[in-house]
Amino acid sequence: HQLPYLSALEWYPSLPPQSLRSSTLALIAGFLVRAVQDNIDCLGCIDKLRAPTCTSTTTALIAGIDRGGLSYLTLAFVGFVSILEGAASKAAAVLVNGPQPLKKFGEVVVPSIVKNPLFMCDRNHSEAHRMEVAKLVVK
Repeated sequence: HQLPYLSALEWYPSLPPQSLRSSTLALIAGFLVRAVQDNIDCLGCIDKLRAPTCTSTTTALIAGIDRGGLSYLTLAFVGFVSILEGAASKAAAVLVNGPQPLKKFGEVVVPSIVKNPLFMCDRNHSEAHRMEVAKLVVK
């Protein structure tokens, strides 16, 4: 099955619209950035996803609950997470009846994510490195 959104996952994401949905996805994306920080020792990758702070309305939920441990993120990463969430929603209907739907989803989308310029590290150009970060984000 060709899943919707696969080609969209390959392109540098546009900025997300200012909305409650985007703010909620930004909060979730903040946890993904934290997972990358905790598991990948690469400033090149982290700097593409994380922002020092952000005053955007998109990250307002993070600012509202931050006590110093949450990660702010680039708006491009919020845009990417929005596309990924759309892909997961569409894929759920196709994959839910099969075995290990989350694993299958990762197998299908990671090759597209690896092509996205957002995940092309300035410090490590290997596909294995991009694959490691992409798998972590999907997981």
